[in-house]
Amino acid sequence: MKDWGEDSSVTVVDIAMNAVKVAPSDETRFRIGNYIKAHPELHEVIRRWGWVTLVLTPDEKLIARALINSERDGKPVPSVSELTIAVGVKEPDVKRGLVMLERYEILKKDSKAAA
Repeated sequence: MKDWGEDSSVTVVDIAMNAVKVAPSDETRFRIGNYIKAHPELHEVIRRWGWVTLVLTPDEKLIARALINSERDGKPVPSVSELTIAVGVKEPDVKRGLVMLERYEILKKDSKAAA
């Protein structure tokens, strides 16, 4: 916490919440993340590294990377099972990550996908 005032320090929201003893909650993290997303003027770090760097968890970043790599390589969108293997986390965590990526409007649900 002593480093947070340094311009070169970057602490992601989930780690910061833990450090200040805020109960882990996707909803709270989402509200904080949306605020950061809407207010890049808050700090140089947000403008330099982007709100996504500060807001997403490591698992969410890995899920997004796997999806981007699949798209880049012209492969079909990986299933939740395939993402579980590729990212190395449990299926409920992949599903939670996908929900958060969609809530942050990083992913958009395909209108042609089955409900």
